[in-house]
Amino acid sequence: METVNKIFSKIEYNGHDVSEDFAPYIKEIIYRDFEENESEELTITLKDYDKYFQNSWYLNRGAKISCKIGDDFSTLDCGIFTIDEVDFDFRENGDYITIRALATSIIPPLRTKNTRYFENKTLQDIAQFFGDKYGFEVIKDLKPVYIERLNQVMETDLGFLKRIARDYGYIFKIIEGKLVFIPLDRKEEPLFTLEKREVSSLKIRDERKYRGCSVKYFNPMSKKLCSSSTECDDGYDTLKIIKKCSSKEDAQILSNSKLQENRRDFIGRIKLKEGNPLFLAGVNFNLQGFSMFDGIYRIKSVTHCICAGRWSVFGEFERRES
Repeated sequence: METVNKIFSKIEYNGHDVSEDFAPYIKEIIYRDFEENESEELTITLKDYDKYFQNSWYLNRGAKISCKIGDDFSTLDCGIFTIDEVDFDFRENGDYITIRALATSIIPPLRTKNTRYFENKTLQDIAQFFGDKYGFEVIKDLKPVYIERLNQVMETDLGFLKRIARDYGYIFKIIEGKLVFIPLDRKEEPLFTLEKREVSSLKIRDERKYRGCSVKYFNPMSKKLCSSSTECDDGYDTLKIIKKCSSKEDAQILSNSKLQENRRDFIGRIKLKEGNPLFLAGVNFNLQGFSMFDGIYRIKSVTHCICAGRWSVFGEFERRES
């Protein structure tokens, strides 16, 4: 007789355990994790049979909610979130409420557009400015890059930090009150191995393209248009960028980071047969059983979904060229 793997969820609302209260009403729980550019998010859909969530159990925007999901063998702690959206959907077959919550570190001021200018600063100075502004710790000693002038024009602080991180060879995330800068060219060992028998579906696309990157920039000293480039041994195209740079060194760093950002062997999508709490954005894993596609890949984004008694996992990944 086949053993049924029991799926569970544990939910806290403003510090109170509401798991048993919510359990009869939960239709779906979705946790999304991204390596970069987007905040972790939690979405919970409830079927409001008794209309509690339209009355005394109303879930307020700004409230804190935490969630853990799992089965008989493992548990995934999704973290603590702040409710950002509350939607009601009234249908013939019943009333539904969906809450969307963002990681608690993504506070509203980070998503407010600002205009400011940085002059004669290093990359570390700029990162520290925002760390001090929000009371966040800056994780990673950044490259000693001197920047004559950098403009933030009607751009959110979050968007600005992500942009300059990319320009100088980093992935940027805010994790538990920390500004984290992760080098694009980092080398890390895989955390776990996925074999073919564990995979429900897999799609992979060949992304090998760029052999070099050329940056054209205006030199403020010579008043001339200059260029800086980086090249590799393979690929068939050159990535061309025109951007304001304060020096040749600045342009070379930009050229290196943009080539690193865009040089990938393969990208793909995967669906696992069962839940796996290790399958999270930013993690390296070893893929086995797929012939020439075997190797180490990095998870770019992942979705964990609890629905109809099943724990489903979907992910996007990439393998960068060495």
